[in-house]
Amino acid sequence: MKLKPLSILIALIVIVGVIGGVIINTHVFESIHRTQAFKTQKQSTQAMTGQVTNQWYSSLFFTDWSDPMFAFPLAYKLSPKGVGISYPQVRATEKTVFGSYTEDILVSADQDFVKKTVLTPDPASVGVELCTKTQACLSTRFTHGSPVTVFSANQAVTLNVTAPSQTASSVKDNVWTMEFLHGKYILAVKLKHGEFVNLSSIAQQQDKTVVVQLAQGDQLFIALIPDHGTLTTTQLGGAITGTEFHFHQLKNISTSSLQAELDYLSDQAHYPSLLALLPHQWQSRTDQPIGTYTTLRGQMKLYQLDHIETTLTEPQPLTIPAMVSGLSEDEKRILTQVLDDTVKEATTSTAPTGVYENGKYVFKLAQLLEISKAVHSPASAQFHEKLATVLTQWLGSAPGTTGSPFLFSQSPKGVIARPSATQFGNEVFNDHHFHYGYYLAATGILLDSSDEGTRAQLLNILQPGLDPLVSDIANLDPANGYPLLRNFDPYESHSWADGHGTTGDDNNQESTSEAVNRWYGIYRLGLATKNDQLTLLGKTGLAMEQQAAQIYWLGQKPELYSFPTGYTFPMASLIWGGKLDFATWFSDHPSNIYGIQFLPLSPAMTQIISPQTWQKYTNYGLSDDPRAWNDLYSMVAVANGQKQVNGQPIPQQLKKYEGGNSAAYYYLWVTYWLKK
Repeated sequence: MKLKPLSILIALIVIVGVIGGVIINTHVFESIHRTQAFKTQKQSTQAMTGQVTNQWYSSLFFTDWSDPMFAFPLAYKLSPKGVGISYPQVRATEKTVFGSYTEDILVSADQDFVKKTVLTPDPASVGVELCTKTQACLSTRFTHGSPVTVFSANQAVTLNVTAPSQTASSVKDNVWTMEFLHGKYILAVKLKHGEFVNLSSIAQQQDKTVVVQLAQGDQLFIALIPDHGTLTTTQLGGAITGTEFHFHQLKNISTSSLQAELDYLSDQAHYPSLLALLPHQWQSRTDQPIGTYTTLRGQMKLYQLDHIETTLTEPQPLTIPAMVSGLSEDEKRILTQVLDDTVKEATTSTAPTGVYENGKYVFKLAQLLEISKAVHSPASAQFHEKLATVLTQWLGSAPGTTGSPFLFSQSPKGVIARPSATQFGNEVFNDHHFHYGYYLAATGILLDSSDEGTRAQLLNILQPGLDPLVSDIANLDPANGYPLLRNFDPYESHSWADGHGTTGDDNNQESTSEAVNRWYGIYRLGLATKNDQLTLLGKTGLAMEQQAAQIYWLGQKPELYSFPTGYTFPMASLIWGGKLDFATWFSDHPSNIYGIQFLPLSPAMTQIISPQTWQKYTNYGLSDDPRAWNDLYSMVAVANGQKQVNGQPIPQQLKKYEGGNSAAYYYLWVTYWLKK
């Protein structure tokens, strides 16, 4: 294996089975009970340094304070005044569902804060310390899934908990309750020695504000009570100090599945945290929750847990050779002819100069190469040569060196396209998983289509640019300075596309299919290089991203999540922390709004197959509009059991194809699925 950084990690797997805190076992999973070890940890081993892009909390790094950050069920916003807390309420319109940040509570000090320090960001949480000019400081942590916010006093400090829209408040023993039209919060103070104090002795109400006196080491707990439920201080547990993401392969004699796990660390041993689970996390649970929350992601269920486990069916991606083998001899001859008709144009055309368009170009070439190998076409040599040439132009030199279209960035750490090659905000870390996934997949296919000697030679040639792209979007060792799995949010089970996330609605993602394609690229590269680590990562990410796309974007699991009444479309195409839209960044045409969820239609794109859902896509169809992606429509329709479009048989050839598609791949896909 010649991918140098990865080879070191593989060695670590063999020696200890742990890479950057991610436990890998590609053979037999042994149940490991880590709770006690984790509970004595105060910081995640996956804590990151430097600026962390493409996360729900990334605005902390790219604004003076922050934009709204949606941790679910709560949202937060920092300002010089303090920490704002919101339980966003869901409101639907025809094309948009809002779950916007509307401040319920503001936690402030007697003076404005003048300094913000970001502390130990990790897979599902991030800490901050805020200080006034007199060095009165407090720290807190924002955590995905936690309905509890804990403020720790670094020295004696007076905190003001202001709630202008509260409708009532009351204090009883060690709990102060604040009521709102949409819910309730409780306030409690834990003293340094670990006991909750009677609030009457250290707090008083002044109009809509509760003034709390904290000594050094005391902690103020603010917890969101479940809808129509209750909470007590005995359920609050300790303060969450970090999170870790782990994934495994589970095997027995006859089946194989995957397990993804988020572990929550606490400052109190033996006390599980309060964690609210999203639909994809609670779908297999049979135990009764403490209560529920109504959120933009549907109903969340509250449990006392210190980790969240999700068991996933191991993906078995379809392959081009398998699709070709399903064709009749006559169909194979037609496919070969369609392929031969594209050889000259595909192998003599000039490669695009933009990082995204070139990625799609090399991926299209790679699929043509696989088809040509599967039908034993002499054209395979030409496709192989062309693909190797273009990939060498892009990956054959280290970023920043003469000839490379890429540059290294140190702050944030990563790989970005040069100004002459950048597209769609790549230079500010937008869409890296979309862009680089194409290159990883194309490289994996090229290597897999080469004989052993050529494969080793090509890998050596491509390594200078390939390794950095792997580090940029598939990093598992945050000690090297790259963010852990840059774009991926393991709590929400999907990726984020915006590098900085500096919007009123937090981060967002549009093309779930290109996010899935990134995992397919990692998977194909792992297979081609016999790197079990990459292969397992690719399969795990593929399963998790597909799961989220099916539930939250494509509307395929109404028993888990349904779009609210008032929203009139069967899917969402652009999902943010604080809203979802039937829209794209680039077009208002239904063909594009739907189609951006379906490209590229690699053999791995099984998340688009849902005949019941397809019947709901009544406003999506073939169109005479020149912007329309009629090829994508036909391909998704036939995979969902449709044999006709507008009363006519689904065409096996078209005059026009989306830029990343080809006549040969279109014919193969449609012909294969028509036989199912």
